[in-house]
Parts: sequence; C-alpha cells; structure tokens
Amino acid sequence: METQPLSKFSIYVSKLTVLLIGNLIAIISFLGSFVVVMWILSLIKDVPENVTTNIPFGYLGQLIIRMFVASLFLSVVQFVISVVFNSFILPILIGFFAMLGTQILDGFQMYRVWNPFTILSRTALNSSGSQLDYFLLYTEKISIIGFLITALIGFIWYQNKTFKRTFLKPKNLMKITGIAFLGVIGISFLVS
Repeated sequence: METQPLSKFSIYVSKLTVLLIGNLIAIISFLGSFVVVMWILSLIKDVPENVTTNIPFGYLGQLIIRMFVASLFLSVVQFVISVVFNSFILPILIGFFAMLGTQILDGFQMYRVWNPFTILSRTALNSSGSQLDYFLLYTEKISIIGFLITALIGFIWYQNKTFKRTFLKPKNLMKITGIAFLGVIGISFLVS
C-alpha cells in the first residue's frame, strides 16, 4: 500500500473511512437484527393486548446516529494504534486491556469522561438523549472533538512514521500544539 502513487493523506483518510463505514454497518446490522428477532418472537408467542408492536423508526434512527457519534473516538484511537504499531495482534491486545481496565475502574466507580469506553457506556445509559432535551450528550460531543484531534495527530504520526520526527520536529510540534490548543478551546466551549 505504501508504494502506491497516492498521497499519504488519501491513504490515511481512505483507511479511516472504511473503518467508519464498517462501524456504521455494524451498528445498523445490530439494531436491525434486534428488530427482526423481536418481530419473529411476536409471531411465535402471543403478544398481550396492552403492548404496542410498532417499530419506533425515529428512536432507532436517533440511536444509530448517537451510537455512531459515540464510537468515533474509540474507533480513531484503535485506528491510530494500528497505524503506530505494525504488528497485527498488538493493537488488539491494547484495545482489549483498555476495555478490561475500564471495566475494573467502573467497578470502583472511577469514571473518566475522556475514556472512549466510558463515552459508549454513557450513550447506552441515556439511549433517548440528554435530560435537557439535547440531541447529543456532552460525552458524545467530547467524542467528536477527540475524534478530530486524534485523527489529525494520527495523520501527522503516519506521515512521519517515528515518535522523534513527529513530536520533536519544530514544524510538526507547532501543528500538534495548535491542534491541542483548538481541542482545549473546543472542550472549554462544550463544558461552559
């Protein structure tokens, strides 16, 4: 892939796009299979009279969008880890142990808002939206900001391929500092 006559930007963005499309397909397949299984169960078993059997398409559409937005940050973190490490198994192990560590911290009621797994769990706990009638939760907005920052830093890393050239080159250091500054401004507007 690296020897193709394409720019690194187009390779990076196309791989990230394939990942995001795969995430969207997985979310739609999961909720679609849930609706199909419930429909089949309603045909097999007797449904009580006071139960509605309408499919809430509006709610499912909102849930698909919110789950996709909540998964953006986790997806790009795993993507950047797979860009940094050439090994196939190492990004999988890092993701597994990060998920396991999050579950252990949740057992001690230690929640971190910036943790991608925590963002997904907040979306699962508030599946109908925020209590103030906002479409997105603040953790989902953090997911968007984290996605953009991590994707940009990941591209700079992909372009340079080493830690030293990524963070110690003055031009790249200014880019990363600018991205981090914009991220802090974005999060401060989000929190206030």
